Amino acid sequence: MRTFSLLLAILASAAICAPLPARAQAETQRVSGRQFVALAKRAVDTISTAADSALVQATPVRDQIVPAGAVSLTLESPLATPTYVNVPIDIDVDGAFVRTVFVGYRLQQYVRTAVASHDLVAGTVIAAGDLTMGRVPWNGRLGNGTDVLVGRKVFVPFRKGQPVYIEETQTNMIVKPGS
Repeated sequence: MRTFSLLLAILASAAICAPLPARAQAETQRVSGRQFVALAKRAVDTISTAADSALVQATPVRDQIVPAGAVSLTLESPLATPTYVNVPIDIDVDGAFVRTVFVGYRLQQYVRTAVASHDLVAGTVIAAGDLTMGRVPWNGRLGNGTDVLVGRKVFVPFRKGQPVYIEETQTNMIVKPGS
């Protein structure tokens, strides 16, 4: 009886641990994320923005794996807030709805400020030719003109086109205390 019970337990555990028979995998296909971006761009191009701002894609769109069949992408009306635009795109396969993919755009504001006209090393005393005015993404810091920076010394190195803020400079002291 014990042997029979032990044999029954071994068979039961083998049945539980045995791999399931291979199921037939449903056929799938890949829809490129670039298709969604191209479709959404047509909708975003119709939205007007101020001259000092632009809509910038917030995140990349991943490729979508959908069932095999005839794929159709339907562009829905963009959903806009003052700082963000979502463009919904419905995916249908053989006329059946699969999912909605959202392509997001954020509103990027720009400001004109002084930028380095060439690479500047730390300790450089700024001359008029070292700066030019450029349009850069606004990061919340106040922009300034080139005239307020001429004659000041830079603390840190700057790459060409990088904004130069007055907080990153100091007055060039020709006569130092104690001299």
